[in-house]
Amino acid sequence: MAHTIKAEIKCDKCTKWTDGNKMFCTHCGGILEEERVKQKEARENDKFTFILIQINPDDHLFVKMAKRVMQVVQIIYMTFLSFLLWLISAVAG
Repeated sequence: MAHTIKAEIKCDKCTKWTDGNKMFCTHCGGILEEERVKQKEARENDKFTFILIQINPDDHLFVKMAKRVMQVVQIIYMTFLSFLLWLISAVAG
């Protein structure tokens, strides 16, 4: 006779033990492991973004040109780093 082991966890809201395979507590309806769910959502929302130097519309013409040059330098630098990392991983196997 095979027995199925169900993981039970304690609800943070009502402090009663409930089936850990469910997302909501069977007693109070609260979200189980709410902190873990929030951390997962935060990781999904935290995507990699590459931030360039911001050019403001009210900047002087020479400042805009200098910032544009810096943006190009940033892009070339990140391209070089990406290629270098790719090369290292390709050589390592």
